[in-house]
This record gives sequence, structure tokens and C-alpha cells, in this order.
Amino acid sequence: MAVLSLTAGRGRSFDVGLALLAVVLSALLWTVTGTIATNGGQGWDGSDYAAMTLHGWDEGTASTALRPVIALANRVALVFSEDVVVAYRAMNLVYAALLSLGLCALMDRYRASRAEKTLVIVNLFLTIAVAKVYAFYPVTVDLGALAVVTWAVLAVTSAPAWVAAAAAVVAVLSREFGIAVVAFGIHHDLRRGRPWWQVAGTYLPALAVFFGWRAVVAACWATIEGGELLTAARFMSLVSAWREPVFAAWFAYYLVTLAGGVGMTVVARAGAAWRALRREPEWLSFSVPVLGAAFVVGADIWRYLVFLLPAVVVLFLMCARERLRGNGIDAVLVLSATVITQRPWQEIDVPLYFREWFPYYIHAGNIPFQPSVPLWPLWGWRMLAAVGLVALLAVPFGVRRQLAADAAVVPVA
Repeated sequence: MAVLSLTAGRGRSFDVGLALLAVVLSALLWTVTGTIATNGGQGWDGSDYAAMTLHGWDEGTASTALRPVIALANRVALVFSEDVVVAYRAMNLVYAALLSLGLCALMDRYRASRAEKTLVIVNLFLTIAVAKVYAFYPVTVDLGALAVVTWAVLAVTSAPAWVAAAAAVVAVLSREFGIAVVAFGIHHDLRRGRPWWQVAGTYLPALAVFFGWRAVVAACWATIEGGELLTAARFMSLVSAWREPVFAAWFAYYLVTLAGGVGMTVVARAGAAWRALRREPEWLSFSVPVLGAAFVVGADIWRYLVFLLPAVVVLFLMCARERLRGNGIDAVLVLSATVITQRPWQEIDVPLYFREWFPYYIHAGNIPFQPSVPLWPLWGWRMLAAVGLVALLAVPFGVRRQLAADAAVVPVA
């Protein structure tokens, strides 16, 4: 089954409508969130991405040069506006639509109803990691890379091998987390009985590009002071954050609340999630590289964890179907958990940007403003609220049912 066919047919118009809704929600968040003023609205690493878009892949830093695809693709919008911030804003709306369409196509493989798809898309596009951060800080490649990774996963499951191979290559050049697509694809294809030499032919190109491009970038920045990709000393400094219990607490909080009520439902119904992973263990192979990278790279926790999103959505569908609440209590609780933990209508400035989304920077004293802003007891109450919401989502308010057969949640072939 070709990837494009997943969005064709009877459900295509509905999925396009959801994509437009995702765009509208993203645009609405612009009106209430505010915009970063640092470096003319480009932000910090955003200035490097902007330079890449305007002048070439080697105009940023070694780290940003590893992710050339989205920065270069955003040149398309420069035809309509020479303002790079405006160009990124416009392209982020395109990526929001593509991400929504990709997630809908992925949910179609699990026979998601229109109500399920609507609940997922509305919740996700009220979250910090999928929508709100790009309202405040538009010059970044993460949303585009997330859309690419989602469609690459879909290609692995539903497209010819050459399409999957090409998609995996684009994914690893969009963001380093694209390597999760390769791990997913290898496990998925082997589990379904595909010969190993065909699997190797599909995914070795992406592996070669992933490591080869890193070698090219490392060579280009070898003579630049501080241009190394990841030295042993820097690695140890990043991992050292785990010595502090407060960092572990924030990591757990953002992991649980990353996708709002959608992800919190997966945590609340961990038993159902585990049964789903046993049926399709390739989702575990997809998740481990993302979790591993997020574990070691430091304080930008949820910016990395967001690449778990395709797995979270699939697990949500499987978890939701092991319990029925015919009066819509589930949907209300999921949406309420999203609004409470994500605060979509909150206005943001630079101090709040760090307090709300990157509190460990404040804890470590690594902030570009003074005086600092207090973290406690606010964060203690938020963590307590998250625990309470997960507990509430785990309560069987209605009739619980075990699926009659695994076929009810097995993806369409």
C-alpha cells in the first residue's frame, strides 16, 4: 500500500480539515503567546538556522549543520518574504499541516475513528512541544523535522522499499533523531519476515548518510575553536545533570506531559501500553534512540522527547480502546489534562520561556537575563498536579472491556 493512499479515499477530506484545524490552532497561539525579541526575533540557535537558510548549510554551527534539510527547505518561503523570521513562521504552518496529515495517516493504519483523530490532533496542537514553542520561537527546524520523521515512519510501514529508503535518508538529515526511523524500520521489516539482505539494502544508505555527514561536518569545523560536535568533556558535563534529583524530576515531568493528555493517558494505562509494545515491539526500537539521546544531551528535555510523538499517538489509540466511557468522560479528561499542563493561552516572555519550558537552565544559573525568577513552590505544585491527573486518567469511570481480538488494534496491512 502506497503512503499516499493512506490519505486518499473517504477519509481524505476529513484529514485535510483536521490539518487546517491544526494550522488554525497554531496561528491562534501566535496571537496570545508573544514572540521572542532576541537577535531580531531569531532567538539564539535560531540565528544559526537563519544563516543556513540565507547563506548555506555551513553558515551555522557544527551542531546545526547536522540538520540541513529543513533550514534549506525554508528557502522556498524567502520567495514571498525576505524576512527570515516571517519565512520560518510561514513554513511552520506548512509543517503543522503536514504533521497533522501524517499523524492522521498513521492513525488510519489502526482504524482510528474520526472522533479519535480529532481528539488527538486538537490536544497535540495545544501543547508546548508541538505548537506553542513555535509561536514564541519560530526560527527552528524541529517542527519540520518532526513532520519528516512522522512521514518516514509511515513510509517504512506502508510504502515501497525505495520510498522507505529515501525517507529514512531525509529523516536523518532533518534531525539526529531520524536515526530512530532506521531502528524502527529494521525491526519492523525483520519482524514481518523480510529477508535481511533486503532490509540492509533499504536502511544502510540512511546509516551511511548519518555517519558520513557527521564526518563531513566534523572535518569542516575541525579547525574552528569550540566547533567540535561532542567532546568527551562536554558529554560528561551533560550527563552530570543526572546527579541532581531535580533534573530527574523535570525529565520525568516532561516525559509524562509531553503530549498533554494524550501522553498522560499512555502513562496512566501502562499495562495496555506494554501489551501494545509486545504486539509491535518495533515501537520500542523507535523510542529507545530518542530516549537515549534525550537522556544525555541536557536541559532541553522535551525538545528531544517530542520525537517520540508517532509512538505516543499509536500507544494512545491502543490504550484508549481497552476501555470505554460512552459519555465522553475520557475526551474531557484528556483535553483538561492538556490545558492544565500545557497552559496554551499563557503569554510568554524570555524569563517565562525559561521558567515554564527550560527550568533547569535557571536552576543551573545559565540564563540570559537578571534577576532570576523563582522556580519553587510553583514547580512542586505542577508535578503534584501531573501525578493527580495521571491517577485520574487511570480510574475506570465507565465500562472496561478487553478487546475481542488483537485484530481490532493490529494495523492495516
